[in-house]
Amino acid sequence: MQNSQNVIGVDIGGTFTDLVGYVNEELVIAKTLTTPANPALGVAKAIELSSVPLSELNEFLHGSTIAINTVLEKKGAKTALLTTVGFRDIYEIGRGNRPEAFDLNFTRPKPLIPRNHRFEVNERLNAKGEVLMALQSAEILALGERLLAQGIESVAICFLHAYANPAHELLAGQLLRQAHPDLFVTLSHEILREFREYERTSTTVLNAYVGPRVKNYLNHLSADLKGMGYQGHTHIMRSNGGSMSLTHACREPVSMMESGPVAGMIAAGHVAQILGFKEAIGFDMGGTTAKATLIIDGIPAIDEGYYIGGYASGQPMQLPVVSIVEVGSGGGSIAWRDRTGGLHVGPTSASAAASSRRPAQARATGEGLASRPSRTGAAWVCSASAKAKGQVGGSSVHVAKRWASACAWLPSQSTKERPICSVCKRISWVSRVCSTQPLSWRKRDTSCTAQACWAWASTAKSLRA
Repeated sequence: MQNSQNVIGVDIGGTFTDLVGYVNEELVIAKTLTTPANPALGVAKAIELSSVPLSELNEFLHGSTIAINTVLEKKGAKTALLTTVGFRDIYEIGRGNRPEAFDLNFTRPKPLIPRNHRFEVNERLNAKGEVLMALQSAEILALGERLLAQGIESVAICFLHAYANPAHELLAGQLLRQAHPDLFVTLSHEILREFREYERTSTTVLNAYVGPRVKNYLNHLSADLKGMGYQGHTHIMRSNGGSMSLTHACREPVSMMESGPVAGMIAAGHVAQILGFKEAIGFDMGGTTAKATLIIDGIPAIDEGYYIGGYASGQPMQLPVVSIVEVGSGGGSIAWRDRTGGLHVGPTSASAAASSRRPAQARATGEGLASRPSRTGAAWVCSASAKAKGQVGGSSVHVAKRWASACAWLPSQSTKERPICSVCKRISWVSRVCSTQPLSWRKRDTSCTAQACWAWASTAKSLRA
């Protein structure tokens, strides 16, 4: 091995797992599909494609969206909340503001922990951290047995004013960890030692909610890397742009909520600084979302916290994070039509396993295109645009045929001719007699399955109109 540092970084997205590294003074790049059931398999595949001998590596850097996706998809552990008596509902009451004052359908954030899994504990501290009511060990031990009987996998402990004096949280955490080693226990003062009870409680709950799943994934990843001969250091990207050890990430997974896109924004700032750009915009087009951040003097902006799922109804997380604006429209986003006929793209994505029943958004690189979209699905995209404009009527397939004929298909004068798609040059299943005559459709044996053609036809017609 050469004296230079050999480093690789792996990012797991909703669609692809990407690897980039600097090994023996050479740039190494690999890309493979993400394996949602076991993301570690995608990492192993990317390493295999890169042909990098892990025994020569000094450092392995990793970014992943597993934590934030767990929250957005509501696939976290069965979690309980222990809080001071009388403050059980702080987590659900939240703030008294109304972010969307004129939205009649506005709803407040739905707690990740239902009320029957939020428990009050007889203890109390004042704002200075002085004990007003001492915590009883017997109560915590009895509560632990009750949690175990209910199938609780993770516990968030957030006592009033624990930021001033964590003694009660430390005692409760110690008792539960000793009595139930398999229980994932999160103490609020270990995550966020600041006042503001709602935000502190929410951040603690987020850590407990994603903890078991993230910890299990990271342990599998560590074991796989060691099995492949890796003996170097492993670091996980933090949401604030820094990194942390694997052990710390297992204990504090909430810090890696934006672990995936942050590394790209840090790199974009470094490149902008090298090129002499004082102000720049970092942009990341993924398979599920598109993200952007403002970069000044090579440094992305940092927020003191943000809302997972949006400010109006998302879960608040009061930890530093690189200021990233994202929309749920990526290369693999699904096109769909609402009740009024309006066409939308995202936030649902075809992800790594592209569905052939619903067309994904066409992209220059081909990412997100289903291999063989169905005829009905292709017609659905075009008809959605047509009906949204209110210019045509009829069934979805009929409308799509009319729009596609006007934009993308060559005329055919003979019934024996097979029309050729003017975009992909394949044999299509529709044709037109003449632009001045009523449309006459003849079904063919072979259908044009190029989804991009259908999407192009719909777009072209919209621009002409």
